[in-house]
Amino acid sequence: MDKKVRVFFVGVCVHLRDQVPGVSHRVVIINGTSIGHQAKVEFGDVTLPLDGAVLTIANAKSNAVRYDGTFDNCVPRLGNYTKEPLPALSRSMAEGKDQNLAAAYFDASGDLSCDITHNGASVAILDVETNGQPLLRIAPFDGSTPVEYEIPDEIPISIYNTGETTTGDRDEDFLLSFKIAERVPTDAEYPKERMCKPRNQWLPPTNIGAGCSNSAYP
Repeated sequence: MDKKVRVFFVGVCVHLRDQVPGVSHRVVIINGTSIGHQAKVEFGDVTLPLDGAVLTIANAKSNAVRYDGTFDNCVPRLGNYTKEPLPALSRSMAEGKDQNLAAAYFDASGDLSCDITHNGASVAILDVETNGQPLLRIAPFDGSTPVEYEIPDEIPISIYNTGETTTGDRDEDFLLSFKIAERVPTDAEYPKERMCKPRNQWLPPTNIGAGCSNSAYP
């Protein structure tokens, strides 16, 4: 029986569209421990730290990725926050499976859109149709055996890369996103206001503002 699951990306998560060989859409959750960020995944009563793993929906019906207009319009593009030419993508960050650089990758398939939190942060949303009950697969970077978690009906998955408390984030935390490139531009800036109007749907609880939005490279 076909099912579906919704995945939210909250905080410093960088979206790569057709940038990684063999992957249509990868979300890089950059290791932000240096600024007090904690990467984790939550579903139902389960909370798991992310410290070096590739996440997928193992039984997605299709590998295709479709983009709602809100994704293109409401997720900040890093190239718009520097006057310098945006440096080349860091392959070590984007595909090197180094937990000192990336806390996790989420390789997406399904329908991507975006909404805005009450404080102005852009949160990407992935809707995935599955063959049977959704299965979240977590495959450690070190090659050890992947683990699969069955997600109950109506339970969303939330990927967080935020401060250790919901109020512990700063707008300039967005600059962490530029580590997806080979170097951080000297004039890199962060969003100072929301990209779009909120769509007033349910979002995971958080107090982050525009400066802790998701982003897209380039």
